[in-house]
Amino acid sequence: MKILPRLILIAGFLTGVNAWATDTYDSTSNQLTIPTVQVGSTTYTNVVISVGNVLSIGNSPANGYADIYNSTNGQLMIPSVLVGSTTYNNVIITIGSVLSVGGSFSNQSILSENTSAVTTSVQDYPQIYPQYGYGVGSPSFIEFGNFGSKNANCFVDAEILRGGSISSSTLPDAPLYVLCQQPNGSFKEVSQQFFGRQLYINGGYPLVADFNNDGIDDIFKIETWDNSESSNTAYSMVSNINGTYSVINIPITSNQYSFNLNDQNTAIDLNHDGCLDAVNAMGISFIGDCKGGFSNQQLNNDLWQTTYNLGTGICSGDFNGSGIQQLLITDGHTNISPNQPNSIFEVGDNGHLIANHLLPVPYWNVFYNASNATHNFSCRVADINNDGKQDVLIFTRPWAEFTSNIWTDQSYIQVYLNLGNWNFLDISATAFPNYNTNTSGSYSSRIIDFNNDGYLDVALMGSTWQGISNNGNQIWINNKDNTFRPVFTNELTSLYSNYQQQFGTGNGGYTSNAKNINSMLPIQVNGKWNYIMQMADLNGNYHIGVANTQYTFK
Repeated sequence: MKILPRLILIAGFLTGVNAWATDTYDSTSNQLTIPTVQVGSTTYTNVVISVGNVLSIGNSPANGYADIYNSTNGQLMIPSVLVGSTTYNNVIITIGSVLSVGGSFSNQSILSENTSAVTTSVQDYPQIYPQYGYGVGSPSFIEFGNFGSKNANCFVDAEILRGGSISSSTLPDAPLYVLCQQPNGSFKEVSQQFFGRQLYINGGYPLVADFNNDGIDDIFKIETWDNSESSNTAYSMVSNINGTYSVINIPITSNQYSFNLNDQNTAIDLNHDGCLDAVNAMGISFIGDCKGGFSNQQLNNDLWQTTYNLGTGICSGDFNGSGIQQLLITDGHTNISPNQPNSIFEVGDNGHLIANHLLPVPYWNVFYNASNATHNFSCRVADINNDGKQDVLIFTRPWAEFTSNIWTDQSYIQVYLNLGNWNFLDISATAFPNYNTNTSGSYSSRIIDFNNDGYLDVALMGSTWQGISNNGNQIWINNKDNTFRPVFTNELTSLYSNYQQQFGTGNGGYTSNAKNINSMLPIQVNGKWNYIMQMADLNGNYHIGVANTQYTFK
């Protein structure tokens, strides 16, 4: 075995599998897999560590069955270990670092912003996506909600199953998972408990909202693919009084153009009847009945059909202070002003679009001097300067045809400040100073007050597509002057790197060298911020976990 200086083990943090057996050492990675280990009076199983120094190697026979860790001198006694084809007995070593604890990642090098040391473990759900022989596509889509009960702290994770780089109805659908915080702060996958079975619904962007007005979040999702196949089914998962969910299939009968609907939807009371509806960016509305049921219809009126050609992203907000929500649709490809593809639509009582307001020209259109260069793939609505007006953030990247027909890791954040009376000021150039445009874009962002100063901050989830050294998973804190500053840059990059090293670098259906950390998004646990992690390993299996970072942002 290698003799290498390593970090010191934090005592008592070992855990692992369900059998007493010989340890296995991998000389390539310097990793030791321990079936069973005793720490004091506690027995743990399925531990993976890196080896520090080999202190001694004894003789046969093996002295006992389980490894024993002495927290006083930091030594691990191994009764039996297999190295290649050779078995060694009664080996004593020091620990380098703990890599997994019963499938959980450990990293002792993360510091919180107040410089106090924080032990970071990731509760991992290995191979949570079954291996179909296909790639589960980047990015992953995560949304947050109080699923199952009013005080629950949960998130839903959706994926797109792809063969190569294209999803299709000929492939199996990707599973939908829900993870909720348990009393001890850990997270448990509870989708089958909620739904009574494992759900498989291909497509991203689950829509989370309370559609039946019981104070508990529900989920709405349309089955979609990357190609031109027509979307025929939507699903609503509606909470019941006993904490379970009813899964309602919604046939899409109004898709008169027979196109594949977009992943993205927004919750809005479209027809002003007091019930939340869902609207798809491609022009289909689903009218809610306040019970979780929906009927669908085309956004069928002159304004939409003659002026706009479908859309990509969709959000809703009260942009004029009228008390009535309006629709923001991106990539609308307007015929009136082709260089301005993003618009806000006012909605009448009948659910029809009655007026539109163009947003400023996006960055990539200017960069490439082309009216169709910008892919405005996602949006968020938030009051970033506390003036009572809803501002707009649109997450963009160049269309592949402008980057040699390759989807590159490039991105830009459009920030439009609401000045009132349908006037929006483009402050994108100054809002995120020194933002690296050679970074993967945020398909699932969080806008929330991370440091409790009363101003909204921004968390970016940067999925990798072609492999990149720049971490797109970032936290930007509001400076209260219409600008943001990045924090925890080194810590998040370290967390990204260490979790990646645990499983290797999977391709996720894309290039063989892609470093697919698909998601890193913060979730609050016990008043501090842990990190959701999702990635592909070298075998194409996907993992999702929650890093116990307990960050405090300032």
